[in-house]
Amino acid sequence: LRHFWIASSFSAAVGLALGAGLWMRRRARLRATLDADRLAALTHSLKTPLAILKIRCDSIRLGRLAPEQQDAELIKLGEEVDHLTLIIEHGLEAIRGSSESGPQAEVGTGWLAQVAEDLAPAFEAEGRALHLELGPDAGRANLPSLRAALLTLLENALFHGGGAVTLSSHRHRKRLVLKVRDEGEGLEAHQLEALGRPFLRLRREGTEGFTRDGKGLGLTLLGQVARKEGWGLTFASAPGQGFTATIELRLA
Repeated sequence: LRHFWIASSFSAAVGLALGAGLWMRRRARLRATLDADRLAALTHSLKTPLAILKIRCDSIRLGRLAPEQQDAELIKLGEEVDHLTLIIEHGLEAIRGSSESGPQAEVGTGWLAQVAEDLAPAFEAEGRALHLELGPDAGRANLPSLRAALLTLLENALFHGGGAVTLSSHRHRKRLVLKVRDEGEGLEAHQLEALGRPFLRLRREGTEGFTRDGKGLGLTLLGQVARKEGWGLTFASAPGQGFTATIELRLA
């Protein structure tokens, strides 16, 4: 009996050690996968600011601007570099697992119009219209995070949607509701349900090609930011009815 209990205890200890090792290995692999997805999302979120920088540099290099406008463009270039730095810092915080939100500031009509103005050159280059329907109410949010979120939504509407794009704001009870909508083909119900998954590609029924070259990384990172900041984030779409993304903030 003594030998039996010694052997059983030893076997149980070995089993527990193996189980703990497998659990730790699985947890490390999941962590590595999550970090890889976040890093990919970070690099994807840099596409829009880099595209804006390229458009501004081309405007100066090709002499499209008057001399007095060039100085203003150079100032905007510096601001865009600062924005890129903030995006990288936020992305690294997400990879490190930081859950703290940054300082809150007022989100007003002027600030929203300025965010839309930063993407105006990209809309002009694509021959697309960007409309603003901004109400008088203001909200509160971490401005760098919200700016990155709005740029992501506007970029998706520009490159993956169709028709005119509208950025609107209005008050609903104690929340400020921001909406970005386009007039594109829209999504099927199953596509809308799967939206935001990393590396997602959407296929058009009956064709071999992809309808969109995006991988969903921008919306994946946006979902992480929304959870971190405490925003409401929803998507709505239907075939032939375009695509609408909604962010809800607390009122100022």
